[in-house]
Amino acid sequence: FLHIQVPRAEKNDLVIGHYFHYPLQTAAEKAGRRHVSVMLVHSLIPSDTLPPPGVPDRGKLSNRIAWKAAALILNRTIKPFPDRLRTAHGLKPAKDIMRDVFASHELTLIGISPQICRTQQDWPDYCKVCGFLDKTCCSSLSESMLTLCREVNFHLCNLLSVERDSSHIFQA
Repeated sequence: FLHIQVPRAEKNDLVIGHYFHYPLQTAAEKAGRRHVSVMLVHSLIPSDTLPPPGVPDRGKLSNRIAWKAAALILNRTIKPFPDRLRTAHGLKPAKDIMRDVFASHELTLIGISPQICRTQQDWPDYCKVCGFLDKTCCSSLSESMLTLCREVNFHLCNLLSVERDSSHIFQA
């Protein structure tokens, strides 16, 4: 898969993909291209104000401890897969699955209504709640994001589809 994605990433200024599609992030990094991660839920972004999924909210300290436990479990069980791919292609292993693989330090879009999820004060600056991502209605994206999407040649990839030119999605 990566042998197909790297040449595609090289042809674009920006690569956008679902957070769990880690080969795309690896391809973007290998090609020297900017990468944006898209999350459709906010529950995998560590926060002192929200507990991990399935954990009761018992306050900030409890949430912090629960997130450290979740990171330990995910780093031991899931992180070896992207790390194996990264090292096979000459890249360093990720430090943390949630912060360095699921998220993009360039920009991580959380495609959920701000009525359902507000940006948490302790989230990194690169995590942005942008509203639902819908090809037919992008009114929830900010004007600066719409401008970026119109002006930059980018590659949009998710688990089910690969589109070479996705600029038509954001046409006025």
